[in-house]
Amino acid sequence: IVAQLQPVSPAFFTLKDGRSIAALHADGTSLIGPLTLYPGVSTPARPGETIILYGTGFGPTATPSDGLVVTSPLAAATLPSVIMGGVSATVAFAGLSSSGLYQLNVKVPDSVADGDVVVVAQTGSFSSQANAVIAVKRP
Repeated sequence: IVAQLQPVSPAFFTLKDGRSIAALHADGTSLIGPLTLYPGVSTPARPGETIILYGTGFGPTATPSDGLVVTSPLAAATLPSVIMGGVSATVAFAGLSSSGLYQLNVKVPDSVADGDVVVVAQTGSFSSQANAVIAVKRP
């Protein structure tokens, strides 16, 4: 097995279906996903809503975090770019919210269609997995 050393390796954490990104609504407690993913618990995001996406490997923080226990969010040295359904999304915050756990606060573009929307984040020249999605539904 050969492994290539690279400075970043962005990836979103996914839920039990292997595609839906581990994500919360802005309240920080309500899970984003298709209604059928976790019935009575998961709900789709809405266009224009700022949501929280979770992942790993998005690069260094502005304040070095090596060996630290993260007790408050540490902002990323560089904000990743995020594309949702082929549309550029606004990233309000990206950084470590706990050791090894990256949080990205991202506004769902108003023009994104309903359904499973592919989300790709890019840090430098490295991109997250191509099959990660969030569920979106207009009110």
